[in-house]
Amino acid sequence: MKFKSMDDVKRIKGMSPYVRKQLESQFNSVEVEPQPVKHNKATINPVENFCLFPEYEQDPEPGRIVLRALIRKYGHWLHGGDIASELMILPRRFRMDAAHLAARICIEIDGYKNHSTKTAIKRDHIKTEYLATHGWLTLRIGKSRTKHQLNEFLESLDKAIEHRQLGRAKVAYVPTRKASTVSFYTKLVNWNHNR
Repeated sequence: MKFKSMDDVKRIKGMSPYVRKQLESQFNSVEVEPQPVKHNKATINPVENFCLFPEYEQDPEPGRIVLRALIRKYGHWLHGGDIASELMILPRRFRMDAAHLAARICIEIDGYKNHSTKTAIKRDHIKTEYLATHGWLTLRIGKSRTKHQLNEFLESLDKAIEHRQLGRAKVAYVPTRKASTVSFYTKLVNWNHNR
């Protein structure tokens, strides 16, 4: 935008006083000291944005309870462990609450807030199916189980990890004898006869 006179500058509404003063100085050739530009720098606290160990609360959320227990037992992946939190699966942009990376096990914490509506349940089924087709096993834990049966959940996770690691070991073909085919009618007659 070009200004031909000071009247053009005065017609613009919403102009800051500093800019108006700068433009007036251009027309009147008066020297104006430039003011330092103030940047709105928000203080970035890395603990708020990403926290490995959430702070202690009296009654923390179920997700935090499970995440603390998993990190305590298996270690966080940033420190050489196996647990990753808030893992994004691309290209579908699904997010896992927690994941055991070595065994490819997704841990979902099902709360009432995000997992109770029909659309949320449908989304969970789609996510579970997508993860299963890419080699992930999904284990789910709810709020009541988090508070009362967390150790049992961790034991079942240990068993799942053990079975997943055994599955990567040797698989052998065991030949069986050929099965004889019997018609459904023959089975039904024999079943009625033995009663």
